[in-house]
Amino acid sequence: MPTRLLQLFATSSTHGKGRRISPRRFPVRVALRLRRNHPLIGRSAPDFEFGDGTRLGVLLHSGRALLLDLAGSEKLRVMHERWSGRLTYVSARAKDSKGLTALFIRPDGFVAWLAESDPDLAGADAAITRWLGDAA
Repeated sequence: MPTRLLQLFATSSTHGKGRRISPRRFPVRVALRLRRNHPLIGRSAPDFEFGDGTRLGVLLHSGRALLLDLAGSEKLRVMHERWSGRLTYVSARAKDSKGLTALFIRPDGFVAWLAESDPDLAGADAAITRWLGDAA
């Protein structure tokens, strides 16, 4: 089923010295066009709690995208360096990882990519490039 996009219809009227544009209001449904191979993709990231008591929400306060490595993958650490100015990398063990080993979380807290086992670097690269642009 196609997603409806926000449409603004403008009507013009002449009041006073200029033209006034007034948008009509329509209900808006937000749908992210992401590859949904997992129900968490396109949804808010779980507020993981880490061993030191820190929660995921605190890590997102910087307003930058986050590559969260829950399994300590050296490959992900090296890959994130290509976007070092735009992407924060955190390797930490969550108290309950929900079966996940890695997530790419956009600055707004939505999951754009995740791994449940050995990370798919090509998939991670594609998701990061889509949201942050080409690597430096």
